[in-house]
Amino acid sequence: MADFLKVSRPDFNVGFDGGFDLVWNGLKWDVKVLPINGRFDDKVHVFNVFYSQVRDFSPDGYFFLSYDKRDGFFEVGGWILKKDFLAKAKFFPAGSVRFKPNGESFSVIGGNYEIKRCDLNVLC
Repeated sequence: MADFLKVSRPDFNVGFDGGFDLVWNGLKWDVKVLPINGRFDDKVHVFNVFYSQVRDFSPDGYFFLSYDKRDGFFEVGGWILKKDFLAKAKFFPAGSVRFKPNGESFSVIGGNYEIKRCDLNVLC
């Protein structure tokens, strides 16, 4: 993401970064990556998820990416400012049962925020 935006890459050797990975347009951004096996054909039902503890960190916004583990392909799902994320995302407490588009269910381990990919801004 840093290379795409032509900004400095994060330095992972400095310890905790305060919850952001890069600075772009004067704002601090956290980059969230979802590892997958394959590509999303149905982008309408794609959700971006992160643990609730992350909301207390200091980024101004989030970039959401998917990473195809089969071929190393990154796809930028979109971006959103933190204040807009907190207004649009849904919170699911620990123990909530969630369903994937294929009908498979799973229990939320920690509290999770979910936002639909279609609620994100696109990068052009």
